[in-house]
Amino acid sequence: MTEIITTETAKTKDLLNHWQSRIFWSVWISYASFYLIRVNMSVAIPGIMAEYQITKTTMGLILSGLFATYAAGQFLNGQLADKFGARKFISIGLLVSAILNILFAFTNGVLGAMILIWALNGYFQSMGWGASVKTIANWFPLKRRPRFSALLGTSYQIGNAVSWALAGFIVGLFGWRWAFWLPAAIC
Repeated sequence: MTEIITTETAKTKDLLNHWQSRIFWSVWISYASFYLIRVNMSVAIPGIMAEYQITKTTMGLILSGLFATYAAGQFLNGQLADKFGARKFISIGLLVSAILNILFAFTNGVLGAMILIWALNGYFQSMGWGASVKTIANWFPLKRRPRFSALLGTSYQIGNAVSWALAGFIVGLFGWRWAFWLPAAIC
């Protein structure tokens, strides 16, 4: 009887480890992907400013829209992700941010549209981190959580670096609009 319990316990532990690994990497890749459709703007700015004759001040207004709604969304979306489910929040945030990136490239220099779309992107971007942290906290016991939380923190560092490199490569080959379209398609 003890052998059966030990075998079942080992199978359960293996299954849990499998799912923990799968969940961790899904969350890691998802959160890193948010950076593909956030940091791309930094690389596209010179092309946008040159094409539409936008000043640095005006560009600052567009960028401020994202930062303001991202900050406000962090407070709200952490609570909402708890209530409605982290998986839904991460998925919706990533999908809508990708759609907004595609739309941003079609604004044709209309300032109001640029500010609104990029501000909405900030709000939907804020759906990622809180839900990601919650997912890791739910799947890992307290004694293993610091290690996996630290590893999760590498997702934004690597996502940021990959985003800069990818956007720079894309802008160099195809122009600034593709820095929004291609990363959105990847996400």
